[in-house]
Amino acid sequence: MTARESGRWLMAICAVSLVAINIDPIWLGSVDLAHHYALVERLSEKGLFFHLPEAGKVHLNFDIFDLSLGEMNYYPPASHLAAAILGRIFDSSLIGMQLVAPLALAGVWMAAATAVFTLPPATASIAGGGLIALLALNRVSFDLPAHGGELVAGHFFAQLVGQALCVWAVIAWAKLAESGAGLGARLSAAAGLIAALATVHMLSAVIFLGFFACSVGFDVLREVRRPGMWRSMAMGVVTVAAAAGVAVLHPSFRAMTMIAGNDGDLDVGAFSDMATLAGLCVAVLALAGALLTAWSRFDEAARRGHAAVKYLALYGAATALLCLCQIGAMKLGYSNAYSCKKYVFSLISAMFVLAPVGVALIPRRPAFSAADGLVRLIGPAALVATGFHTALPEKELMNLSKIVPLERQLKMLNETYVPWKDGGQNIVAGLIKDNPTVDYMFSLGILKAERLRYTWTDITHMTGAFDGVTDANVIVTMRGSKFDLPACRRFSSQSGMTLVNARCAADILGVGKECVEVVDFSEKGLIDPHFLSGFSTPEAAGRWTEGVQATFRCRLPQGKAAPSSVTFDVTAFLAADHGLAEQRLLIGLNGAPAAERVFRANAQRQRFEAPLPAPTDGEIVVTFDLPDSVSPAQLG
Repeated sequence: MTARESGRWLMAICAVSLVAINIDPIWLGSVDLAHHYALVERLSEKGLFFHLPEAGKVHLNFDIFDLSLGEMNYYPPASHLAAAILGRIFDSSLIGMQLVAPLALAGVWMAAATAVFTLPPATASIAGGGLIALLALNRVSFDLPAHGGELVAGHFFAQLVGQALCVWAVIAWAKLAESGAGLGARLSAAAGLIAALATVHMLSAVIFLGFFACSVGFDVLREVRRPGMWRSMAMGVVTVAAAAGVAVLHPSFRAMTMIAGNDGDLDVGAFSDMATLAGLCVAVLALAGALLTAWSRFDEAARRGHAAVKYLALYGAATALLCLCQIGAMKLGYSNAYSCKKYVFSLISAMFVLAPVGVALIPRRPAFSAADGLVRLIGPAALVATGFHTALPEKELMNLSKIVPLERQLKMLNETYVPWKDGGQNIVAGLIKDNPTVDYMFSLGILKAERLRYTWTDITHMTGAFDGVTDANVIVTMRGSKFDLPACRRFSSQSGMTLVNARCAADILGVGKECVEVVDFSEKGLIDPHFLSGFSTPEAAGRWTEGVQATFRCRLPQGKAAPSSVTFDVTAFLAADHGLAEQRLLIGLNGAPAAERVFRANAQRQRFEAPLPAPTDGEIVVTFDLPDSVSPAQLG
């Protein structure tokens, strides 16, 4: 067995080990995790059956529009189907997702390693070692979002799977092209790969289409001033147009165009700025151009030996050009920043790969040595391990081992004890302390709460979620949570999972937008976030203000008189050693002139009463002005 073959086996073993070791941590709890989980769970419920798409039409994955899925009804389902298959094996859709996601992360860096280490030994040693060093340096110094960041910036589960498959598709297509296959065979392969990638994620299909177009265009440019140049150009245009037709006619194109209209929140650091992102695109294009120029100057034998240089550069150029086109479309009002920023992970990864490859082509290198063989043996595995670990944060948000038992218990409870009523809804709340992601995920995925009726804010903050809900509906919670009210219990299992009458809980907890006798700002209370501004998230003792002004408002219950006064229990943040010995608080009630309170070290916590002027429009409005407000971070 050669060093290259042994290296591939070692890389595969390393990848499997990484997946096994990292299946437990979940690094991000976002709305995307819940939405993808709901589709995986629905596929699993329906015996892995979904409707096959029809060309040119937006199709539903199932017989009818599932109100708990929203846009996931027509989201490309291939990656979710893979997770559902594994989920059925392990009796957990979440386990299925947690297997597919790290497999995709390992897969994308396996593809990069495979491409880099097909280069001649000395070139591969420099390029592979440089890439490993760059990834490690990025982790400790720059923290740029390369592949794997899809699971951290947002739970872009399907996008990461699609990008892993896209890079492998590039490798497969490049091997076909290098084998001397004709244009027709290459077009057929490209069309099939585009159609397959589109069932996973449209971005990966578009990037592969761009790669195919750049590859055909590059080959045509090399035919300039040769006999048959115009015929080659015409064939190239027809070929690219045919491949583009496959992408545009695929139902995923229509579906993702509709979804892309939502300008979501995606933080990719400095590249959230479109000018900076365009600069990144230009940098990747420059790198790709330099590599293609260097490759073109090789003799025929060297070009064959360095074929990976050509195709890696074309992949980077395609990604950069597509991102620039997306930015241009946004400037013309046909796209949005969210769609542009989705390219960042591929662009950063391409830059990391192309830069050391370029360095490896510069110097004259010695002939193959034993050290080069050792690098070829351990290099691929080392690259995969580095790419995998440098992409993920050190601290996870959740643990699979804690959530899966709850998932299985909830499914069993849902099949036996959770009552259903036509038009009614059931939701999960307080299943795990301080983890609303799990509540939202299971509300949609297992209890099938309607997406349009119960939003992320509704379920995670318990606001509006009880409006119009009848006594037949329940909250599934854990014994001892703030929702577990003895007077409202319907059922309590031995494991601690409890069913609570939703209407009863709403009445006792005072959930909603109406004023109640005691407004609890701590994590035990339930306050509609739409009626708060300038406050942080709740903690055990209350909420801190953020900034120099905060507001609380609520509506008086119909037919109920307003109180004559309001009692406050306030604690100030003071730090005399850092120049903050006192703070002033000005409280305004219903537009009346603000009353000032001063907080000092001997009176850091104060309880006081203030008269309440008659409210207008049945609403009580309390304003808090804090002219001396300073955050702990500012004080160091």
